[in-house]
Amino acid sequence: MKQLVCCPIDILAHKQSLMKHTEWVLGRGFPMSGVFSAKRLKGACPQRESAVSHQNNKRYLGETTLKGFTLIEVIVVLAVIAVLAAILTPIIIKNIEDAKIARAKSDVESIGKAIVEYRNDIGFWPSKHRNGASNPWQAINVIASEDITKIAPPDDGSDYDWNRGQIRTMEQFLINNDSQIVEISPNPHGLPAWEGPYITKLELDPWEYAYVANVGWLPEGADYSTSSTRRVWVISSGPNMTIETKYTGEGSIGGDDIGFGIK
Repeated sequence: MKQLVCCPIDILAHKQSLMKHTEWVLGRGFPMSGVFSAKRLKGACPQRESAVSHQNNKRYLGETTLKGFTLIEVIVVLAVIAVLAAILTPIIIKNIEDAKIARAKSDVESIGKAIVEYRNDIGFWPSKHRNGASNPWQAINVIASEDITKIAPPDDGSDYDWNRGQIRTMEQFLINNDSQIVEISPNPHGLPAWEGPYITKLELDPWEYAYVANVGWLPEGADYSTSSTRRVWVISSGPNMTIETKYTGEGSIGGDDIGFGIK
């Protein structure tokens, strides 16, 4: 039998070709099989195996290494947030307050116009009320929205106190017709009877106090005979939640009160 003798140069070339092929396979993360199995190559070159493994990890995890914020970066971010909050908070609060004022202005105007429409239909202002079908007429001092216990406190002195005398709710006149005024027959002015509701909804003002109207200074009111020149207002106590307009109808709207003039 002839023996196959390999030249040392051929063996060296074959070995170099094998190593190059192994590096190419490992470098691309391909699985090895057959003669190039990982089991046969394991431990052959620990340094090379470690380098290839590190390269593969970088390929799968990405080249960028994640890291946390430093203390200085956190402090800078918090400082920026604090500055923005200091700038924006007053603006936001002012916008909210402006929206409340706008709503109160709209409400007092709507209530005032509803009172005038009531007067046009009935022939009487909501300053006169029959306390039951057989009882005499009552003159009303104040009408209030929703809750007569929620009238705002006065600024100072009795002239600013709207929680006085006979008080009725606006709902009785403008929504439900509980005033019984339509029972008068014939209507002294020849006008049609109650045709409400004259307003769809009555609520507290944006600061949770009742809207009030000093209807006592309207004809048929409790105080009308004293003076017919007093102003009649529909009032919201405004942002400071204190009535600064005189109930007596003297002067103009006081303080930050929000009002609509009926007479």
